[in-house]
Amino acid sequence: MLGMLIFLVWGCSGKPVIEEKGPKRNLILIVVDTLRADHVSCYGEMAQTPTIDALADQGALFRRAYSHIAVTGPSHSSMFTGVLPFRHRVEKNTDILPESFETLAESLKDEGYSSYAVISLGVLKARFGLAQGFDVYEDHFESQWFLKAEEVTDRIESILPDPLEKPLFLFAHYSDPHEPYSPPGLNYARFSVKLNGENLGSCRVDGMGCEFPLLLKSGVNEVRFEPVDDGIEGRLGFRQLEVRASGVDVALGSGWEGTRGMPPRRLNRCRLPATLIINTQAGGDVPASLSFFADKEIDAAVSRQRYALEVEYVDRQIARLLDLLKQRGLLDHSLIVLTSDHGEGLGQHNLFGHKKQVYDSLIRVPLIVVADGLIRPGTEVTAPVSHVDMNATIREILGLPPVGQSSGRIVLPQLVSDTIDGEVPKISMTFKSSGEVDLRAVVLGEYKLIRNLDTGEEEFYSLVQDPDELNDILRGTLSVKERRALASSGRILDSIAQMEASGRHGFVETATLSPEDLARLEALGYTQ
Repeated sequence: MLGMLIFLVWGCSGKPVIEEKGPKRNLILIVVDTLRADHVSCYGEMAQTPTIDALADQGALFRRAYSHIAVTGPSHSSMFTGVLPFRHRVEKNTDILPESFETLAESLKDEGYSSYAVISLGVLKARFGLAQGFDVYEDHFESQWFLKAEEVTDRIESILPDPLEKPLFLFAHYSDPHEPYSPPGLNYARFSVKLNGENLGSCRVDGMGCEFPLLLKSGVNEVRFEPVDDGIEGRLGFRQLEVRASGVDVALGSGWEGTRGMPPRRLNRCRLPATLIINTQAGGDVPASLSFFADKEIDAAVSRQRYALEVEYVDRQIARLLDLLKQRGLLDHSLIVLTSDHGEGLGQHNLFGHKKQVYDSLIRVPLIVVADGLIRPGTEVTAPVSHVDMNATIREILGLPPVGQSSGRIVLPQLVSDTIDGEVPKISMTFKSSGEVDLRAVVLGEYKLIRNLDTGEEEFYSLVQDPDELNDILRGTLSVKERRALASSGRILDSIAQMEASGRHGFVETATLSPEDLARLEALGYTQ
């Protein structure tokens, strides 16, 4: 028994309904982009997250929470609508969530809430449809499509009115665990940028965006990158190296891997010092700008170390956020939900990054729910749940009417044991448009079945016996229990395939991005 304390009344339908009196609860939704569950210390030992752990102590921790897709925009679309990706049809980060789907913010707006959001990745900009229902949706970026966690907390402090006259829905989006892995506090090497011998400034080798204004003379100009510190050894990678100006030709000079005179590509590698040659035929000075993302090749161990440090940095910024909300009296009667849109490959299954797989390293996420007076502190839930369940449960706790489009189940009031009315399947997927292959996965109890829609090949894992999914038990002799689970899981994926085939009507618009925004998208690792 879970020992969950929830105050319920039973309606005539026989279904549990939460009944609360008094003012409406605030909703604080904290999403840490690209956060693996095993890098939250109340789940594992890969990083130390005392702030998130303290939230878990105050409420319910869901041990087996699943994202439906390891891509930011589509995953948030499922969180906000309670709909699986093949229903809302947002398959990649440039797809626009249709207005026909009712978002959580829209439902709360109808109930008299004020809704505020601060996002930290450009793939969630308002143009992609996720701002529906928000009064304020802060999505301004400068030279890159990324905000550090400190900037997110600062912006939340600046946009929230004090006092608030309505109940609050706050969506706080942090994304430092997302690549590039550049935690603060490390001694990153620096290099200088010079134009025709004049020093323009310096840039850190941390994968973050750098931009410099240029004033080009008529004829040949040379931009030179020179090491400032002794720590720059080996190759550097310059992503999206670009000179923005009219009527100029840009070519690689000395120091680059590749033929001199070639124009810059999306990724250019060099050993410093290195030069760019910019040729302009204008009769006078030409204003321009130089931008790039510079990083250094790091091995798997360093990548994992930096990822953990970024998680710990975000945890400290979440502490700042909670302190801010507490000082303003916004935590006294609130529903706090913390989760992630997806995990991250850190070398497991030969992957760094995400999008392409449905293993637990990419789709198992933290989920913590705190509601004072409603959920007993220290509750742990081991039954599998998902993001669409999270949406349905938020609606139930806040007294919102269910929406017909939702695929989720109300898990908090129904959990009285480690099962939710039996084994309820949890579905995850990839799409060729962003993940390069069509995969479908179902988690049913302790088992996961993965099916490749292109080849028909399947993988089958016992998540209890093999949590790292290294032993495909289809390669051996299955027990009676395993054969039954495999047959049930296969029928579920067959049903999903039928629903996909019958439901793929209508049109989902894809946003048209400028060359600058495409470069920013690619710098975050989204290259399709």
